Amino acid sequence: MSQKDFEQLDQYDFIDGEYLEKVKDKYASLIGLFLMRFSELEHSLNLCIAEIVNSRAHDPGYAVVERLTVDNKIELFYKMYLHLVSNTNKEKKVLLQSLRDGLKSSNKFRNGLVHANWLSLKKDGSIRSKITTDSEEGYIKFQISTITPKTIRDELKSLQSLIGKLDAFCESAFEL
Repeated sequence: MSQKDFEQLDQYDFIDGEYLEKVKDKYASLIGLFLMRFSELEHSLNLCIAEIVNSRAHDPGYAVVERLTVDNKIELFYKMYLHLVSNTNKEKKVLLQSLRDGLKSSNKFRNGLVHANWLSLKKDGSIRSKITTDSEEGYIKFQISTITPKTIRDELKSLQSLIGKLDAFCESAFEL
């Protein structure tokens, strides 16, 4: 999802969703699949945290992550594994940093996908992704992003790769 400029609200905000009706089938299954795969990623992240908290049982780790946002889980995962890999393997430290970046990027895309105003979708894939108030003039504006079926497919590929890398990292993190 690429971010574009902002679009200012006219006096009224009427959008008809006409284009969405034409392409909803192209988007719906991809969005659903992305969300299902992201759930798999979050499960892997939960397991990684649970394992480092207590390798004998997942209960204590799950109690820790129970109320955390995905962003908070990413930071907790990073901080908990950073000390471990810093002392054992510098290559794993680089991989850990790469995983954190990938997790953050994937979560940002997921949030954009979920919170986009799908009625505002245009043929070029531009879509309203956030409502903000201009801090200097006080007018309402919409952040515009681009989400196309190709974008979602590309993110799905990245997500699948990230799941594999995360699982492999957590399995090998305790090895010297």
